[in-house]
Amino acid sequence: MSDQFYSNEQFQQLRADYQKLSEENLLLRTELEAYRLRSKGKKGVKKGIGWFGAGIFLGKRFKRSLVQLISEIPQRSVSRETLADVTAHALWRFTRITLFGLFIAVIPAAILIFQTILMRSQNRMIQRQSDIMSLQNDLVNQQNQLIGLQLKQDDVNTQKSLYAGEVNNIKGFLRTIQNRNVDEEYAQDVGKRLGEASRKISAYELSPSGVGSLSPERGELLEAFIAATKRVPRLEQYAHLVYGEAPFYQADLEKAILVDANLRGAILNEANLTEANLRGVNLENAQLNQAILDKAPITNADLFTTNLSNVSAKGTLFNASSLKNANFSAADLTGADLRGVNDLANANFTETILLNVKVSDPNWLSKMDNQDITGWNDIRSKYIVDNTEQSDGNGVYFLIVER
Repeated sequence: MSDQFYSNEQFQQLRADYQKLSEENLLLRTELEAYRLRSKGKKGVKKGIGWFGAGIFLGKRFKRSLVQLISEIPQRSVSRETLADVTAHALWRFTRITLFGLFIAVIPAAILIFQTILMRSQNRMIQRQSDIMSLQNDLVNQQNQLIGLQLKQDDVNTQKSLYAGEVNNIKGFLRTIQNRNVDEEYAQDVGKRLGEASRKISAYELSPSGVGSLSPERGELLEAFIAATKRVPRLEQYAHLVYGEAPFYQADLEKAILVDANLRGAILNEANLTEANLRGVNLENAQLNQAILDKAPITNADLFTTNLSNVSAKGTLFNASSLKNANFSAADLTGADLRGVNDLANANFTETILLNVKVSDPNWLSKMDNQDITGWNDIRSKYIVDNTEQSDGNGVYFLIVER
């Protein structure tokens, strides 16, 4: 067997390959060692961070007791002192963590409570500001109303001065007819002059009902004319001709003394006659639509064909008055006194309020059945007379009540 020999070129090539493999081997070993060192370093860092974090979370004493426990476990020589120490530190640490957790949990709740308090305080401030603005608006409105009232009062004062002149002129004129021989033509002339003055006057005072206005000056004109009729008998005789020319609607005659006055044919629609003394007055064919007659004594009066529709006659005394053909439709006679009233022939009581009206007979309603009273069937179906006898300064009475 012959030895095999490599040529010089082959030897050089093998030597170069060996050198290259050696370098690559060295490089791989270097990289392997570097990787091993890096892995060890990372593990050390992680372990250090872990122990550091455990130290923060558990505390140094608890960490030392755990290290002691871990070192004793492999040797199976765990002492009671180590277990007690670990247990004590664990309980203490758990208590601190729980308290800390509760503290952390309380913070958002405290923030919410504080925020709620702030919002309530802000809402109160906003509400207070709104109240102040509302009060300010009310004050502005009141001021505007006062300014309006002042302007209206100034206007009323101006009107009053003008109206006073008209009233004084009529009073002076009525004094001049003291000795005149009054006839129908002259009475009509008087009525035209009164009517002209009455139409120049506007109603400006608020009615007691709160609806509509009143004129004190028209009331003065009527009272002046009635006073003149007392002085001039023939003027009273033709009074109805005067009233035909001179309307006294919306006249304010509250508590006026009109005893035995001749108001036949007078136009007193919407007038205020509250507590006016109308005893013995002649209201034949007079117009008192929507007038106010509350608590007015209209006793022994003549109300033949008088228009009293929609009047307010609460507590009014109609004792012994003639109401034949009178129109009381939609009138309110609550608490009125009809004692001695026995003549309601052809009267109109459609939708009339008769609650607590005083009558002299417990059979008063039935006694009126044969007098052709309009709306009487509805009255009888709605009202009865309470047969309980009562009395006052004017004698015995019975009350009309609802069924």
